[in-house]
Amino acid sequence: MQPKGLRDCIDLHLSKWALKGVDGHFEDPSPWLTIDDEVQASMANLVGAWPQEVVVMNSLSCNLHLMLLAFYRPTETKNKIMIEKKAFPSDYFIVESQIKLHGLDPSDLLIEIEARNPNGIIELSDIEEVAKLM
Repeated sequence: MQPKGLRDCIDLHLSKWALKGVDGHFEDPSPWLTIDDEVQASMANLVGAWPQEVVVMNSLSCNLHLMLLAFYRPTETKNKIMIEKKAFPSDYFIVESQIKLHGLDPSDLLIEIEARNPNGIIELSDIEEVAKLM
């Protein structure tokens, strides 16, 4: 569902972009350069961290790529990635592309897990069971 007020907020920023261009990074309302400061405290509260430990950046897709670039270091014995079945398509393609980046075959290394519960939630026990097989 679209949050109430989102359309007005987006229209405000589109108008700001049209009227101010690059100066929108520095001018009110909500200078783009520091726009993440507005949500830093609430994000910290959401994840149980101190505000100085939290940064809001990029999109989920971009952050997923960055995380995998930094941390996915496949070895001979540790090379598989588990992902939920029917994941958001871009998430699936990102993980698949990262495996390919290492010259590996996603059909062997990308392990899909499906929820057994009708509520669609994958239980920890299901993850542990699949992990044992990996």
